[in-house]
Amino acid sequence: MVYQIPVPPEATRFKVSSTHASNVIVRMEQGTLPDATGTQHLVSTVANSSLNEQLSTAVWPWQPNQTYSVRFVNTAATAQAITFTLKGKNALTEDSDNDRLLDARELQYYPNINSYNATSDIDKDGANNLAEWAFNLNPTRPDIAALTPGTSTAGMPVARLTGSPGNQRLTIEFIR
Repeated sequence: MVYQIPVPPEATRFKVSSTHASNVIVRMEQGTLPDATGTQHLVSTVANSSLNEQLSTAVWPWQPNQTYSVRFVNTAATAQAITFTLKGKNALTEDSDNDRLLDARELQYYPNINSYNATSDIDKDGANNLAEWAFNLNPTRPDIAALTPGTSTAGMPVARLTGSPGNQRLTIEFIR
């Protein structure tokens, strides 16, 4: 079986995992169909293979905006089961260091993705990086402030009572 995988231009990571017996070979190639034998960009040689490649326009063959093909070759005499999982990532969904902060957010404010984590508070304003991201604040300067109801694009949640006595309700406004 052969499948094509189009990778969009904004992709940053190509993650593949497959659960299969050792007599099932997963073969991947960029641009052309993978052969049933011979050299390919990826050839599984053991059971339960995986691949986790960062994509870059400067590094061939793992590049964004390309089409990859995957071929599953069964070398057994009987049918074999395979579970194949592909998880593509882009800068808006990638958290390659698993610190709960998206790589794009980290690179926006820091020199690299390993500089700080979600619980860091480098600007010492009382809000950690995760809270600063959630409420659209700048984690590099002490800017913790309340949201201006109805008009702000950044700030900590604002809680207020609205309505008349006996018919009041609590309203909490926050950035989503």
